[in-house]
Amino acid sequence: MATYPYCDSPQDLRKAIEKLQTGTFPAEIEDVTIKFWKVSPANKEGIIQVLNFLSFVDKEGKRTEKGMEVFSIQDTQIFDQQFGECVKSAYSELFRNSGDHTWFLKAYQLIDFFRVTDKTDESIGRLQADTFQVLVDFLSISYIYPLKPVDLRLNARIEFNIPNDGSKETYDNIFQSAREKLLNE
Repeated sequence: MATYPYCDSPQDLRKAIEKLQTGTFPAEIEDVTIKFWKVSPANKEGIIQVLNFLSFVDKEGKRTEKGMEVFSIQDTQIFDQQFGECVKSAYSELFRNSGDHTWFLKAYQLIDFFRVTDKTDESIGRLQADTFQVLVDFLSISYIYPLKPVDLRLNARIEFNIPNDGSKETYDNIFQSAREKLLNE
């Protein structure tokens, strides 16, 4: 039995999560729910396994408090943070190995990780990688590429061309004028 879940059709998983985001999270994911979502009934167990792995439903497909909380959020930034933390927590070993770079791993890197970790064949490893990538697709760019505060500094160099034959008064007037222009405007 694989540690990391997968759905035989990543597109069906995508549809299910989209429905949870835009609709009402049902108390239980049943056959009628799957039919309403226009998802293949053969993928019901895979979808429930993935949602259970993320703590959104229990093993029977019944909605959890966490699932209700996350999918009730309308603010994209807050949803990203909550959903992203659930993904990070569920795939903690993968994140421990690759850090924040995990979001950008190529399919072959994910397949290698899943095959080694779960000792599965290439086809299951690929489905696990596809499943992870579907979950990542639900996060916005601003979550995956967080903006870091930038310390901006401005350095300016000012040159004065002062006449060689100028008097002290000429120098004072030039510098007084520069000070007024630079500091008062």
